[in-house]
Amino acid sequence: MIAQIVVSDFDGVVGNSLSTAVNVVRDIVGLFDKSEPVNSFEDYRRLLGKNSVLKGVSSEQTETLRELHRIVMQHKGSEIELFYGVLCVYSELKRRPLISSSSYSGTIFKALGEFVGAFESVYGFDSGKKEGVLAQLKMNMDYIYVTDSKIDIKRCREIGVPVIAV
Repeated sequence: MIAQIVVSDFDGVVGNSLSTAVNVVRDIVGLFDKSEPVNSFEDYRRLLGKNSVLKGVSSEQTETLRELHRIVMQHKGSEIELFYGVLCVYSELKRRPLISSSSYSGTIFKALGEFVGAFESVYGFDSGKKEGVLAQLKMNMDYIYVTDSKIDIKRCREIGVPVIAV
C-alpha cells in the first residue's frame, strides 16, 4: 500500500493543547473535589476517562463532563499553540493533509487560525468518533495516520492503517 495522503491527529501533533487541556480538566474537577491533583493527561484519563475515579460522579455524568471539556476547549481554541515545525513539514507534501481528532472541529479551526487552509479537511468529534472517521476514510483512500497516542495506534492497527507515532 502506498499512502495517498497523510491524516493527522491534532492534539499533540499539530497543536500543543496539553497545558490548556490540563487547566480545563483542573477547573472541571475542582467543581467536585478541589483536593484532587490534576497535572497531566494521565490525570485527565483517571478523572474524566471511561473508568473515572472522580468521587460522587456517575459514568453518565462523567461523559457529560467530557463533553463539557470539549466545549470549553473549543472556547479556548485560540489559546492552543501550534507546532510550526509540523506545519512547515506538512506544507511540503504533494497533497494537503487531513486532520482527524477527538477535539471539536471548531477548536481546531480556532487554533489553526490563518493556517486552516493548510489542511484539505478537518474531522473533529462533531464528525463522529475518531475510530469511525478513520474507518470511513480507510474505505475511500489509502492513508497514513500521524499521532502521539497509544490508543490511536491501537485503533489504526485494528483497521489496517499504517501509523506514525511522534
